[in-house]
Amino acid sequence: METLKRFLWSLLAVVAGGMLFHSENLYGQYRIAPINGVIYKFEDVHSVVAKVGGRYIPADLEDAIKELDKELDAKQKKFLRDSAQFVDLHFGLGMWIRNNWGLWGHSRLQKYFLKHGSWDADDMSSIIIDEYLNYLQGKPYETKLEEAPVAKPKYENYNFNDAFIDNLSKNRKEMLEAGFGANRKVRFTFPYGYSSMEEANAYKDSTNVKAPEGFIRDVDYLNKRILVEVKQSYLPQGVIIYDGNLKEMPGKVYVKRNLEEGSEDMESIVFMKKGERIWFPLKAGHWEGVGKIH
Repeated sequence: METLKRFLWSLLAVVAGGMLFHSENLYGQYRIAPINGVIYKFEDVHSVVAKVGGRYIPADLEDAIKELDKELDAKQKKFLRDSAQFVDLHFGLGMWIRNNWGLWGHSRLQKYFLKHGSWDADDMSSIIIDEYLNYLQGKPYETKLEEAPVAKPKYENYNFNDAFIDNLSKNRKEMLEAGFGANRKVRFTFPYGYSSMEEANAYKDSTNVKAPEGFIRDVDYLNKRILVEVKQSYLPQGVIIYDGNLKEMPGKVYVKRNLEEGSEDMESIVFMKKGERIWFPLKAGHWEGVGKIH
């Protein structure tokens, strides 16, 4: 019995290992925009938009200095210009920069610094503050950032023990019961709201051939993620998987957007078009299971 148990464990470990490590699509770094059919992680979508939660995110160091100058008033600028308390700046202004400009993860400003060899959020904010102080004090620009290759994250080490197998089996059962299994069909849930009443009606009508749907091409049971390929969408642009102008996801409500004429806020909207594939965490709430493909 013990031998059989060990054999089954080993077999499941092999299956799980193949599921986790069969390609670097799950953990690798990918070019995000334009997507053009490239598989990427939903977590990285912030790195292509100008706004996150309605707040503008600078594109690079020079843009960060300009934006910081807009954020601060004359009194604050005078304090910074005359201040020698760089430690206080790091924990005060630096913390504001790190938290509001996404330097802890996935913003386009963080991506810029990573691309130029700066890996730590504290270092990134320090560079911004130092250059802004130079700007206030009339000193020349000092930072020289050279483009460097972004290293790929290392794979995690998994211990295929009882707890791991039990957790994997539990997640798999829950996901399958909810309709999230390989080769199953899913429907888009419009977490960022409908862009038109026609789009809302298309979603509510289960027989509408234009209702946004996708296929699950792969499943990550350990982290509860699905690789979805869009089959069809109501809008020609695709489905909106992120809108950086919104501070909170509105759910299934009508959000007025000028999608036909476009606007300056369009650069903060990310579409997913027919045929494109993206890894979505289930907690993001973009898709719901509807059954198995026949």
